[in-house]
Amino acid sequence: MESVKMKKATKTVAFRQLAIYCNIVDNQLLTDAKIPKYILQHLIRRNLSYDIR
Repeated sequence: MESVKMKKATKTVAFRQLAIYCNIVDNQLLTDAKIPKYILQHLIRRNLSYDIR
């Protein structure tokens, strides 16, 4: 009986760690995806400001 509880607890901990890791990876991917977007916006704004002058 005790080993079944231990196995279940171990699985629970493993799933929690996996969920935390996946969340970290998702956040990093979102951050990486935003950086090129901001760079592109900056370049477009910079070029538009030169055209206006």
